[in-house]
Amino acid sequence: MVEKKRRLGNGLDVKNVSAQQLSSHHTLQVKDLASYSASQLREALATGMSHFGEGCNNEPLRILSDAGTNEERVNRLTAENGASCGAAGWSMDVVGVLDRTLHRASRCVVGVLERCEETAEVLSHFAPWFEMSCGKHLNANPHSSALSEDARREILRQNAAEVAAYKAANILLDAQLNVTRTARARSQTLR
Repeated sequence: MVEKKRRLGNGLDVKNVSAQQLSSHHTLQVKDLASYSASQLREALATGMSHFGEGCNNEPLRILSDAGTNEERVNRLTAENGASCGAAGWSMDVVGVLDRTLHRASRCVVGVLERCEETAEVLSHFAPWFEMSCGKHLNANPHSSALSEDARREILRQNAAEVAAYKAANILLDAQLNVTRTARARSQTLR
């Protein structure tokens, strides 16, 4: 279950935050997402925060957009959020935030965790001083159970902007990989 807690010691200055703001946040106490129903996830994902004060939804937008420091805004971009949402439960500014995210990502060397070797190949071309190791991924939960179909749909619905950014990141990585391999082939031909 989600337990309401005051978020102290994680970057939230409680002196400058109203009691209403504090009570509207939840620190997620999750051992296994499969233990949540879709309706529990609907609320937990929209308002939940890690013990570091970070939201659960739309992670690439948090990292790359100008809205990234506003956890509540990013968390609720594609979650039902009242008067400022469209028919799909999306905030009216999700398109602008996603656009700015993709604009910034297009100026970066893009990495995709599941494509670590290809990411390392691209990095070695564009940033040869940067060393990357593709070892074991430590963020997997070996005790995780299968999600219900309803829960899976709710997670995808609330993270639609993240899914779009992930698809774009893969396209950018493909393009950067093409440039990398073309440059390598040309340099080998010139030798």
